[in-house]
Amino acid sequence: FYFFLFNVSYGNENIYETAFHKIEITNKDFTQSKIEKIEEIKVITLENILYKILTDHNFKKLNRLIDINKEKNFLIKNILIENEFISLNKYSAEIKINYDQDEIVQMLRKYKINYTDFESPNFLLIASEKDNIYNIGLTHNNRFYKESNFNYYGLLNFIYPNLSLNDRYILPYNKIINKDLNSFIDISLKYNVEYIFIIFLKKNNQNLFIELNLFSFSDKKFYEIKKMQLKSNDEYIKIIFDFLNNWWKEKNTINNKKINKIICHIKNANVYELNYINNLINSISQVKSNELISINLGLNSNELVFYGDFSILSDKLFKNKIQIKIEKTGECIISSIN
Repeated sequence: FYFFLFNVSYGNENIYETAFHKIEITNKDFTQSKIEKIEEIKVITLENILYKILTDHNFKKLNRLIDINKEKNFLIKNILIENEFISLNKYSAEIKINYDQDEIVQMLRKYKINYTDFESPNFLLIASEKDNIYNIGLTHNNRFYKESNFNYYGLLNFIYPNLSLNDRYILPYNKIINKDLNSFIDISLKYNVEYIFIIFLKKNNQNLFIELNLFSFSDKKFYEIKKMQLKSNDEYIKIIFDFLNNWWKEKNTINNKKINKIICHIKNANVYELNYINNLINSISQVKSNELISINLGLNSNELVFYGDFSILSDKLFKNKIQIKIEKTGECIISSIN
């Protein structure tokens, strides 16, 4: 017999969500083949989730500690089978494995594996190219923009410049390579981004030299991320995005060995806003518990127990327009951002 297995859905809003996979089997024994293919999809989809939330190092570490085939069934919430078709010599269907987010996180904590499920804000991608003949900045001739079209990659989200005359006026090639502060401030304002990945590419016949930098609008500073040298025929686009995705995960890893406890006052205008804030807090995998301590009109007190750093929790809430901050008095205040 033979079969086909491929994705029929791309991209998910939920990091722990999986895509539908289509299988086509030509075999008299459809039942056994279907079981085998579902088992394969279980492994594929679980590994996709784990690779998304684990650094390369922690992904390899987990694979040394566990047998995915043995663990996968304990993590499954349900299996959906849609659009089944059966004939005398063919079976096809679309299959989706739904996993329990809490069970995945508990497994990682059991084996003391740190993870992150914090998606990045939008990063603007600014790239320049240089070789022995030409220098290229924000134009459609830039090979980087021709060959990369990722709106997201792992936990990273990207936006691209329009490559218009206005872009080249704000940030011409010489101001890119010289990291002109005012020009990068202006391009950040135009695209309404806090961060910019700056990619310098320098080529000769044999090698490709890459320098990756980060511009922070709030800091008004440039930070060097990595310098690397590749062969001219290497898949440099994939190497760059793989590196940046892993860099983001390392910067935002939740330390499962570190547990913090804090009492916070939740400011709220009404019970609906209070429920929204509490539901959002409870949905964050980093939070171990969120318990009510005292009830006050518009200012309940809750005890939050969470893993890892406070800054990661704060960033996650802020992304959903909820602010958590420590006042000068030492009090923790949680409130909606209008």
